[in-house]
Amino acid sequence: MKDMSAHAFAYVLNSSLLSPEEQEEFEKFRKDYENKNKRQISREILRIKSRVSPEVIDQHIHNLDTLAQMKGFVTDETKANIEYVKRLLSQNTRVRSAGKPYPPQPQYVSGSSLLLWFLVLVAIW
Repeated sequence: MKDMSAHAFAYVLNSSLLSPEEQEEFEKFRKDYENKNKRQISREILRIKSRVSPEVIDQHIHNLDTLAQMKGFVTDETKANIEYVKRLLSQNTRVRSAGKPYPPQPQYVSGSSLLLWFLVLVAIW
């Protein structure tokens, strides 16, 4: 995993959107995933997204579309990474690998949803 602290934009984005408790959880995620490569992160996105409702995934995709439009902050490489992550998120997530439907997760920023957003940002930056 790339060092998230080296990416000021991602840091500012997270600190402006997340509560102190959510930021603390993000820091824990950073420590847990700091030595993972892109392939491992991609696999983890696919695993975690099965725990998140389609509505939340749609919100993440919408936010990525908005992020990609931010001129001056997003490079061509970042845009390509955003498209890659959107494809991962867009793959069918209606049924968990165990064959059971996913539990709905009404909150946008909580548990698996927060971890998924973290992984999305790691995959991009």
